[in-house]
Amino acid sequence: MSEQAKPTVRGDDFRYFPADAMGFQFNDDVIKLIFGVDDLNGTIFEQFGVMFSHATGKLLMIMLQESIKRFEQRSGREVALNPAKLDEIMQIFSTSDAVVAATQGQ
Repeated sequence: MSEQAKPTVRGDDFRYFPADAMGFQFNDDVIKLIFGVDDLNGTIFEQFGVMFSHATGKLLMIMLQESIKRFEQRSGREVALNPAKLDEIMQIFSTSDAVVAATQGQ
């Protein structure tokens, strides 16, 4: 028997935020993402954060990977990554005991 989707209701204060900067923390208990914008004066203006379980993070990873893969196949366009930002993230992971990464917009 398939499980039906639960009805969704959006709060009155629901809105989308632009985000071209991210912070990320992964520890034994939860995953934390902080979203913000790269301000004109060179600082990051953090707007909001979300916290979720490892299982939810894994589901999010799969949703993003599949969505991007299907978009690229359907549109014929590749989602390009900024090589410098990718190198920056990989450098953070290779030099840190704690899995913490931050990136600014592409």
